[in-house]
Amino acid sequence: MLNDSLSPFSQKELWSFYSSDYMQSKSRKLWADLALLCGLRAFEVTLLNESEIVDTNLDETKVYAVDIIGKFNKHRKILVPRSLMTRLWVYKNSGERLNRSSKWDNHNSSIDKPLFINRSGKRLNEGSITNITSIAAKEFSSSKVRFTHSFHDLRATFATSLARFLLENDLLLGFIQYKLMSLLGHSSFSTTQKYIDLARTVTYDKRMQSWVLDVFGDLEQTLSFEATELEVGNTVSV
Repeated sequence: MLNDSLSPFSQKELWSFYSSDYMQSKSRKLWADLALLCGLRAFEVTLLNESEIVDTNLDETKVYAVDIIGKFNKHRKILVPRSLMTRLWVYKNSGERLNRSSKWDNHNSSIDKPLFINRSGKRLNEGSITNITSIAAKEFSSSKVRFTHSFHDLRATFATSLARFLLENDLLLGFIQYKLMSLLGHSSFSTTQKYIDLARTVTYDKRMQSWVLDVFGDLEQTLSFEATELEVGNTVSV
């Protein structure tokens, strides 16, 4: 089967996952959304610095470019939707998080402060994030809901959905390949191509199509402009 190692969520599966009792925690929803809406790996969520989170009341930006650290300590820019940035800002300034932040300051004043800090005032453990899907799955074990997804499948959903969105908006294949590789932080183009190939074969139901448009609609103008600039630059260099 084509790319059977990739397993993006369906709209129904996303609804079931986010509706689970375990996922009613605001912080857990944010971890999941950073993978689903921005393509972050679990360990990249733990490395997200609080300085990258800004107050959306100060401007009208629809999509924020945020610096993160990925594999091999390489920095890259991800795109954070305005609605998610707003929720991250609220979390950053919540009472519980400020209490954890003060504990961090007692021991790590010279180190960039992460957004997500555990109760002991230390950087959140990667396992705490990757485990949310398996714990949610246990809730479904006694019901008729079949749930076998991993945390990484949220990232796969982001990549496949964005690839599908870009393909349907007729952007140049070369730009799509470049942009996905950049946003996902892949070191190998062959890995990126798997998502593009899968996006071409996946048939979304109407609810999933609507979700893709809602999530990535604000990106259309930005990415179309970027694609045009890249095309013009290539033409001039030739």
